[in-house]
Amino acid sequence: CPVVVVAGQYLGNISGLVWKDLNGDGIRDAEPDGIAGATVRLLDSTGTKTEKSLLTNPQGRYRFDSLAPGRYIVEFAR
Repeated sequence: CPVVVVAGQYLGNISGLVWKDLNGDGIRDAEPDGIAGATVRLLDSTGTKTEKSLLTNPQGRYRFDSLAPGRYIVEFAR
């Protein structure tokens, strides 16, 4: 499901980890495996326009840099 993020007054970034939730509780356990090559999309506040898109790195991490102030939706897909 999408995550809504509000960027601050200045250029900023949104980053995170796409990981395997093996027990389905939505809580990151001590040593979860990151998912490499997962698609992460950054949508505008209405969820209709893709601002940026990227793939997670080999450890499952992603980062969107130099974001203008505003409200964004982060969407994950495999």
